[in-house]
This record gives sequence, C-alpha cells and structure tokens, in this order.
Amino acid sequence: MHKLVVNQVMLTAGLEQAQTLATVFDGVTRHNPEGLWFRRQAQAEGFKSAVQWRDSGRAIPEADEARALAAALEKRICDPKQGG
Repeated sequence: MHKLVVNQVMLTAGLEQAQTLATVFDGVTRHNPEGLWFRRQAQAEGFKSAVQWRDSGRAIPEADEARALAAALEKRICDPKQGG
C-alpha cells in the first residue's frame, strides 16, 4: 500500500511532496503500537526474525496487545536474565 501511495504522489505531485509524505508515513509506522512492537521484536530476537514473523502471515499484535508485548520485550532486552 505504501508503495502505491508513493508512486501516485510521484506521478501527480513530484519528488519533494513524495519525500515529505514518506517522512510522515515513516513516523506513523515507527511510533504506533505495532511499530514499537516490531522494533522491540527485532531488538530482542533479531531483525531477520521480526521480518520473518511479519512476512509469514502470522498476525502482528495490535493496540493494547502490541503495547503489552513491546513492554515485555523491552524488559527482557534491559534484563538479560529474563531470557534475552
């Protein structure tokens, strides 16, 4: 979907507007609960593992579930004795 949006903007508005839109989308995806979960999953299990999860068709945790899992992963990252 993101590629489709960027391509459409490129066709109608030009490079500068596309770069601005990409920056907004990047911020949204990094700072929503799902993005935070993905980042913590990559930190705890490795980027390759997080991408495999994302691309496998398994459900990505959303909203409160994502927040709770991200918090648990963050604790694990900060305290290696908890299994990280």
